[in-house]
Amino acid sequence: MTAAAMLFNWLDVLPGDVAAFRDWHSQEHIPERVGIPGFLRGRRYRADGPAEPGHGWLALYDAVAPGVFASADYGQRLDNPTAWTRRALPLVRQVSRTACRVVASVGASGGPCLATCRLSPPGGGSPQSFAELAPGLGAVCARGGALGVTLLAPDAAITHFKDRTREGVATDAPPATDYPWMLVAEADSRATLDATIAAIELAAMAIGGDCPPRLQVHRYRLDAVQHATPSD
Repeated sequence: MTAAAMLFNWLDVLPGDVAAFRDWHSQEHIPERVGIPGFLRGRRYRADGPAEPGHGWLALYDAVAPGVFASADYGQRLDNPTAWTRRALPLVRQVSRTACRVVASVGASGGPCLATCRLSPPGGGSPQSFAELAPGLGAVCARGGALGVTLLAPDAAITHFKDRTREGVATDAPPATDYPWMLVAEADSRATLDATIAAIELAAMAIGGDCPPRLQVHRYRLDAVQHATPSD
């Protein structure tokens, strides 16, 4: 089933806490999440090279609809964190979370390399102009050689759903203004990923004219993945 929504969690983990974080995230957290109705896949990525503060890691979840990230089943899980989760949450720092609906997607979702490209309009610009990127995604994907490219629009209300839960209070809330549209590129190599990012930058400049949108790009390598078990 194709994802109609994605939940991004950018975060940092201190070097001395990485082993404990990965054990918890791989053995309990991702399996727990993909066991919630509507979740399709959970992935964890590590920054591919030096990272800006708050962007050393990316936890990424796919779902059948944006509402899954504000569902009663998800909320029940967030309000009843396990003992291991309560011990592990302090390991996670500088969390920034954004829930998004998929606007358009081309190609395949997979590969070891991924980039998140946040699109922020220059002063006075309209974020809705980013929808103009949708018809050109195929050309961007072909020009860069990516496996797939996805355009996503944020949902501020769903983004903050977790803040009101017991698990949410242990993480940092994202800035109120940090709801960027995004392009996600997935590739089989860093060289292909970089070429696709260059194609994304050209496409963004084309819709901005003399005042192109700002892009914040973060590159990652796949560290773990788990798919939901299909229901009968």
